[in-house]
Amino acid sequence: MISSIRSDHGGEFQNHDFQNICEINGYNHNFSTPRNPQQNGVVERKNRNLQEIARTMLNEYNLPKYFWAEVVNMAYYVMNRVLARPSLSKTLYELWNKKKPNVSYFKVFGCKCFILNENDAIGKFDAKSDEGIFLSYSSISKAFRVFNKRTLVIEESIHVIFNEFFEFKKKDFDDDLGFDDLNLNEPSPQNGNLDASSFQIFLPKEWKYVDAHPKELIIGDTSKGVQTLSSFKNFYAHAIFLSQIEPKCIDDVLKDDSWVIVMQEELNQFKRNEV
Repeated sequence: MISSIRSDHGGEFQNHDFQNICEINGYNHNFSTPRNPQQNGVVERKNRNLQEIARTMLNEYNLPKYFWAEVVNMAYYVMNRVLARPSLSKTLYELWNKKKPNVSYFKVFGCKCFILNENDAIGKFDAKSDEGIFLSYSSISKAFRVFNKRTLVIEESIHVIFNEFFEFKKKDFDDDLGFDDLNLNEPSPQNGNLDASSFQIFLPKEWKYVDAHPKELIIGDTSKGVQTLSSFKNFYAHAIFLSQIEPKCIDDVLKDDSWVIVMQEELNQFKRNEV
């Protein structure tokens, strides 16, 4: 049973509505000293944990920062129904409502979803659903809170189909237009309709494409990728210091030219440093 509550003088705690709740339930509301968060360690630690969780969720799905309220609400909603108190082995929801929570309707945050369009007049061959992003659960009804990518509005609906195994393309979120999903009609290296600038997107990071590269500096078949003399030079410069088979005796070392070069370089270093 809650007997007292301690908080700082923040507006979310020090207001008329919260004070009425405390008086109705018989809670003694205490305040910490201003500008001393260490006196209110439990709340400050909880707020910090929520901030870390919200930051991780936003960055994981490349969501804009103005969704922070939805993300914090989602984190709190799940934590109250999943995390159990160690001493009582019960969740906060169970302690407050005296019954175990139902989590069968939980969905993956940030997953792709399709929302039934119930507001607009739809033609016979028009799409019946809008594409959206799942954000959180409604706190006042049994509904999902989703971001409609067509209307750019967060709405609540129960008629939602989720695709929890779909991952959005990692790209910057446009604050005005929303997500731009991966366009399957975009040119690709397989269909051969790429120009010089777009081809660089599909090359491995270690490859470089240079228009009109001198042919005398190209090694190997150009259809299988291009490697230049400079790239091979850097590769062999490092390869001589590496050996995939470690020698076990001096005889094995002397048979390996790479190891002999390394040992000679070490001896030269001793001589230069006057060791």
